[in-house]
Amino acid sequence: MDQKNCLTTSASNVSSDNLKNVGKEINENLSPVSSNGSLENGFQPEDKKIFTAGKEIKLKRSKDADETFNFFKEFDGVTPEITPEEEAKLTKKVNWCIVGLTTLTSFVFFFDKMTLSYSSILGLFEDCNLNQHRYDAQNSIFYVAYLLAQGTLFFIQRYGIKICFSIIVFLWAISIFFSVFMNSYQSVYVFRFFLGLIEGSAISINNQTMRQFLTQEEYSRFSNIYACAVLSCTIFMGFISYGVLNIKNPVISYWKILSLIIGGITTLLAVIVITVYPGNPCDCRWLSNKEKIWVIRRVQKSNHSSLDQRVLKIYQIKEACRDPITWLFGFAMFSLMLCNSLGSSQTNILYQDVGATSNLATTLISAASGGFSLACGITAYFLSYKFPTLFNSTFSIIFWTLPETISAILMIALPWDINKKVFIALISIACIYGIPFQQLICWNLQTCSGQTKLVFRQAIMMVGYALGNICSAQLYNNKQTNRYYTAWGVQLGFSFVLMPIIVVIINIILKKRNEEKLKALSDDMKMGLIEKEDGTKEAVNVALLDLTDLENDTFIYPL
Repeated sequence: MDQKNCLTTSASNVSSDNLKNVGKEINENLSPVSSNGSLENGFQPEDKKIFTAGKEIKLKRSKDADETFNFFKEFDGVTPEITPEEEAKLTKKVNWCIVGLTTLTSFVFFFDKMTLSYSSILGLFEDCNLNQHRYDAQNSIFYVAYLLAQGTLFFIQRYGIKICFSIIVFLWAISIFFSVFMNSYQSVYVFRFFLGLIEGSAISINNQTMRQFLTQEEYSRFSNIYACAVLSCTIFMGFISYGVLNIKNPVISYWKILSLIIGGITTLLAVIVITVYPGNPCDCRWLSNKEKIWVIRRVQKSNHSSLDQRVLKIYQIKEACRDPITWLFGFAMFSLMLCNSLGSSQTNILYQDVGATSNLATTLISAASGGFSLACGITAYFLSYKFPTLFNSTFSIIFWTLPETISAILMIALPWDINKKVFIALISIACIYGIPFQQLICWNLQTCSGQTKLVFRQAIMMVGYALGNICSAQLYNNKQTNRYYTAWGVQLGFSFVLMPIIVVIINIILKKRNEEKLKALSDDMKMGLIEKEDGTKEAVNVALLDLTDLENDTFIYPL
């Protein structure tokens, strides 16, 4: 099926009753279907062509429709329109549960990722014969595996988020426990490679879940809360590490105690994910059937696209490859992630290089840094809530990159003989890049439709994420005393200057597409058609057709 097999529709908001009326009108005007499934006007079903009211309408086969189609068909007709009071209650319930679940899982995953950074000051180097070069190598190995893991996103599309994510978290918990058996740098390499394979799809899964349950505006706003999970990790890791270091004469190494604590936390997360994490609104255990229909309606009204689809569609991959937006987002993420060692593996080492006097002092500094980052994330949420028009995707990404830009310039320009607390503060300021990082992921998913295209585009972005981190880990090999001029220069040029420029280019392209779409819109194109296995046709909301953003004229890009 090529990308033209679709029905273009209007993007204007319509009520459920109006959609049903339009669907009834389409069904009444469909050409009759003969017993062998062919249309009496001479077209065969594989032509996917129907004419009504003088317009040509394309079809989608039922297996190509949204995964929620059958559930929606069964319960939509018996589900009343939601009242304002019910919507307020449902919105609160979904926001708390979905944002809570995704933020919790992200928090624990980044907890696990940062374990090795804190282990570097808890005796790991001595026990596993690590040095700075080998430490940087293991970070690159982790992200090589992370890159390879992006192929599993298509496996997850086929078998669903719930099952696959439960397996991922369970394996992750077991892996953290087994890390205590590392006794050489080679074993560290093997362990980190395995973790990279497991975690490679976690961020994408969390963001797809938010996209399935939240409206466009909610997803944009709550992406800042999700970013707080990343930004606040150093607070808790700092205090946990501080407590571990205060243990007198431990039986095992400090870093092993830390790994056992984090492994226990991850095990609790696995129980939560297996029990309540949803694959899509239809299989969500904590929503009634009525609430599931309401969630599907409000989300599809917001984004005019499908929520879940299990069939791999090659034409959507081809479209994604031809779409320059795919590669621009991927390169923007690559550029931003060249600074990621700042907030993960390299942070505590940098604090010590610029004057932290002890391991205990380093853990407290990192906790304070996490508190500052968390405050910035909460501020980003309230700014997007109070000023949604101003703090849109483009402006917000650029705005939250400015502090890091200033910090990088000063880290290069300031003389070394000033108070070292200034450098500690500048490093902490540079670590808030987690805000534009999550906003970039959110915007990438919001500007794409068609499940296979979305999965492919997300995979390309996370390939950029992995490649950026592989390079980032090597930037600190060229130490140049304690200043790391090369690292800060690359981060300034790519992460804090080039990335915002790419974001502006994306905005310009999408704005032009929106103008073209808006010119072509007409109010009589609200529905699409699904062809069942028996050859009959059924009119449905166009959002159930799993159309790509280029196929569907109702899809307007959020800018």
